[in-house]
Amino acid sequence: MQTSNYWERRARRRTFLGGTGAAGLGLASLALVGCGGDDDDTGSSANGGSTTAITPVPTPDTAGVKGVQGKIINGEEKYLGKTPVKGGSVSNTYTADPPTWDIHTTTSFNTFLPIAYTSSPLIQYGYGPEHGTADVNVNPGIAASWEQPDSSTMTFKIDPKATWTARGVMNGRAIKAGDIKFTYERLLKMAPYAGLYAPIDSVTAPDDQTVTIKLKAPYAPLTNYLAHYYALIVPPEVVDKYGDLKTVESAMELGSGPYELEEFKAGQSMKFKRRA
Repeated sequence: MQTSNYWERRARRRTFLGGTGAAGLGLASLALVGCGGDDDDTGSSANGGSTTAITPVPTPDTAGVKGVQGKIINGEEKYLGKTPVKGGSVSNTYTADPPTWDIHTTTSFNTFLPIAYTSSPLIQYGYGPEHGTADVNVNPGIAASWEQPDSSTMTFKIDPKATWTARGVMNGRAIKAGDIKFTYERLLKMAPYAGLYAPIDSVTAPDDQTVTIKLKAPYAPLTNYLAHYYALIVPPEVVDKYGDLKTVESAMELGSGPYELEEFKAGQSMKFKRRA
C-alpha cells in the first residue's frame, strides 16, 4: 500500500511524541502495538511502570548521537542495551480522556496526544535520534516538497505514497490536495485557531497532487502553524459522515498517520495499532 520509508518516518515521529507526553504520573494507559525497528523512541522505567522518553542529544564527535538511556553508533540504534525489533508494543500513560476528539476545536493536550498518532500535518518538524533535540526546521509530512515562488505564495506537492486508513469510508484512498484545502478552510471557520490562519487569503487545489496557499500579505509564522498539531489534516468524508469529529468513532476513521486507534475504554486505556 505504501513504502516502509514513508510510514517509518511517521512512526518514528509519533512514538517520540508519545514519550514526551507521558511525563509525570498518569491515570490511564496508552499502548502502541506493532512498533519496532528504528521507530521506538521510548522505554519502560523500573520505578512504577511509567514510561521515560529517550531523548537523544547531539554530540561533537562523528561516531553518532548519544541518548539518555540509549545511543546510536555508526547508524545503528540501541536502547537500554537492546536493538529494537519490529512487532512489539510500547505502553505509555495519559492523564485524562480527551474532552473531544476534534483536534481543530480544542486546546487540550489530552486530545492532541492521541490524534497526533493517527493524523499527520502537511509539513512537520523533525523528531527522532537523527534530528537531535533542537531541530526547528520543517520537514516533509503529507507534502513531499514545496516551493515559494513569491513572498505571499507557497505551493506544496503531495507525497504520492500518502494514503488514508483502509477503515470505514476512507477505504485506503490516496490523500489528495482537496483534503488539504478542506482542512484549512475548516480551520479558518473554527475557534480557537482561526486567528492563526487568518492571513491565508485562499487555498486552491489545481490538481490532486498540488496545493497552493495565497496570503493576504507575507506571514513569517506560516510554516510553523502548518507544521503544528493544530493543523493536522482531516478527510471530508469522515466529517460528512459524523457531522463533526468529536466522537471516538470518527477518530477511528481518521488515519493519515502511522497508527490507527484500535480501542478506547473511557477512563482506562486507549490502544493504537501500527498501519500495515
